[in-house]
Amino acid sequence: MYLDVVKNFKLQAVESQHDLPCYGFLLYYKDELILGFSADSGFTPKLYDRIFEAPIVVVDGRTPSSKWHASFDEISAYLKTREKKPGAVYVIGYGTTAEYTTEDSSLRPLQRGQYYTLWSGQKECSEN
Repeated sequence: MYLDVVKNFKLQAVESQHDLPCYGFLLYYKDELILGFSADSGFTPKLYDRIFEAPIVVVDGRTPSSKWHASFDEISAYLKTREKKPGAVYVIGYGTTAEYTTEDSSLRPLQRGQYYTLWSGQKECSEN
């Protein structure tokens, strides 16, 4: 599904794991994958294999895990198994800053008010 009339941005839904219908998505810019996103989902390799193809990933993470919410440890362990790692993995859904409990420096909290660059114009994705 294209998001704009000039067909630069395209979104592909990816089913997540929750007790209600819930989806993550892959965001493409000019047919190049730039973002993998999932919120409110338990850890499921089928979902993670898709969204972790992106250079920038945003996922839900908590302590502890549940069937409906992945844990920091699950995300961290999964990331370590990836041969091709994303340029950045951001975590949301964890609650307050004090509840962000991972010590894995490859996972970063997505912070309110911050801007994140998804496309640099050079076929590279980077963080501001």
